[in-house]
Amino acid sequence: MPGAGSYQGAMLHVVRRNKNSVLIWAILGVVVFVFVFWGVEAVVTGPAVTAVATVGDTAIEPLEVQRAERNLVQAYRNAYKDQLTPEVRKSLNLRQQALEGLIDRAVLAEQASELGIRIGDNELRDVILGNPNFQRDGRFDKDLYVRALRYSRLTPAEYEESRRGDLAIQRLEQLVEDGVMVGANEVRDAVIAQLETRTFRFVKLPTSEFEAGVDVDDEEALVATYEKLQSKYTRPEMVRAAMLVFAPEDFADQVEVTDEEIAAFYEENKEGRFTHPHEVSARHILIKVDAGADEETKAAARARITEIQEKLAAGEDFAALATEFSEDTGSAAKGGELGFFSKGRMVPEFEEAAFRLEPGGTSDVVESPFGFHLIRVDEVHE
Repeated sequence: MPGAGSYQGAMLHVVRRNKNSVLIWAILGVVVFVFVFWGVEAVVTGPAVTAVATVGDTAIEPLEVQRAERNLVQAYRNAYKDQLTPEVRKSLNLRQQALEGLIDRAVLAEQASELGIRIGDNELRDVILGNPNFQRDGRFDKDLYVRALRYSRLTPAEYEESRRGDLAIQRLEQLVEDGVMVGANEVRDAVIAQLETRTFRFVKLPTSEFEAGVDVDDEEALVATYEKLQSKYTRPEMVRAAMLVFAPEDFADQVEVTDEEIAAFYEENKEGRFTHPHEVSARHILIKVDAGADEETKAAARARITEIQEKLAAGEDFAALATEFSEDTGSAAKGGELGFFSKGRMVPEFEEAAFRLEPGGTSDVVESPFGFHLIRVDEVHE
């Protein structure tokens, strides 16, 4: 099969042979025009992707709409199974739903930003670590986290930025909802309006055909009609509200804080704002024993963990032994690594042993409701 080079050579040969041809010069002129007015990159890579919608400074790209639509399809499929036929899916107009949802989200995100609502790294971290979808045996599992995001075609950075925006929007909604009271009648009317359906026919008649036959001169008749139909001319009570938002950074250069004030503020808020929890980063090797196991089974498990303990004492690597022998499927492949955890995250027996160890220290055999453990602490955050 001829290569690209042979085709290029043939084309050059044709151009040289017909260099005086009007057609050849016309084609070259078109090529030059395209490169001048669209650029080389546009010709090579295709036209630039344009935003589907723009909210303030936020552009909503086609890829975002496709991803949101795919998530909607999956949600409906999970809820309705085989009932989500192509006809039903078309009637739902999920692409339009996805776009409208992204626009609503962008509007709320922009408003949250204008009000100075910020989500800190620690708050975001706690929310992600506490998500049960990313946990195995009650603990955050990084591999499970990455796999779940890969399934959704998201990078960790994309997901975390999106989750930060979601949390800011939730805080904005909570701020608004805290000041709103919804009565039972309003709820009833909203439900009825949502569920009620009607079928009707109508004939449209232009008003111009009847204006000539209408003569209203009696002021009393007008007043009587207004009184009778007063509800049609009444709007519900409304309140116009205004809000001022003062960003601290706008006043920073006008404030002078003494060392004594800083020290006093620190002492007053030391426990709540300036103290991180005591954390350890640990690995473990687990030999499982069911809670209701008999003594013979427990003795066999203890003998196995003791053999592993002897290998550690002989100088073998903890991570390698964890990979080979540990029965904790969530951590064995990572050399038994559990990452950092604070008090209250593990069962008491495990936690007590881990927090007694210095960095590099290995525990004796620890029994917990899960079985027998050997624990090594890699790092400590006081």
